[in-house]
Amino acid sequence: GGGGAGGDDPPSSGPSPNTVEITADTTASSVPTSYAAGTAGQERQRAVAAATERSARDAAKREQESKLAAERLAAKREEQRRIRREWNEREKNRQREEAQAKLAEEMQRKQRVEIERAKLEAQRKAQAQAQAEAARAQAQAAAAAQAQQFQQPPPAASVPVAALGNAGGPPPTAAPSAVPGAQPARVGVAQQQQLPPPQQPSPSPPAPTAHPGPFGGAGMIGGVGAPPQSVLHPTNAGIGAGMPPPAAPVFRSQ
Repeated sequence: GGGGAGGDDPPSSGPSPNTVEITADTTASSVPTSYAAGTAGQERQRAVAAATERSARDAAKREQESKLAAERLAAKREEQRRIRREWNEREKNRQREEAQAKLAEEMQRKQRVEIERAKLEAQRKAQAQAQAEAARAQAQAAAAAQAQQFQQPPPAASVPVAALGNAGGPPPTAAPSAVPGAQPARVGVAQQQQLPPPQQPSPSPPAPTAHPGPFGGAGMIGGVGAPPQSVLHPTNAGIGAGMPPPAAPVFRSQ
């Protein structure tokens, strides 16, 4: 019972419970019993103090271990957060680089498409211009050939000199047409139709002389024996009257 009451200090006026009180009765049997009781109480107190100290040490140790564990956990979490931040940063950089590479590739592709489109457009324009030039040259050549064909006069017909209005002169020239490509008009045809026919001079009667004629005999005198003038060509009307024959008709082409 002394161990349980060791925590309560007795009043200073009273005797200590661990103090051996020596009384007047000093028999041999009373001294060992009191000493043994005091020794047992001290042992119990020392045991309690040791247990308390051990408990305190254990509690401090556990607290220290808990604190170290918390610190280790915090450090581990911080390391994980650092690793995650670094990974996220690397991932962002990778995605940024990929986006930039894709953007550069897309821009290069667009530039190539624009260059190809410009080349095709230039080729198409050059081809269209060449076709237009060829068509224009062909049209000009056709127009020139047609104009040259229209400007060339038709070949002159074989018309007797007596049928011409200028009495054996050169044929009338073609008047230039005022309309491009039109057939030039023959100048002199309308005038020939409007002019009166030429008057042939009446032959004077020749002298009665004889000369050999084409029909034999003594010849023709004054055209006797010659065929009538009505059946002769108008231009040969003066042959029987001693006039020289007219010159051969001359035909000139324009």
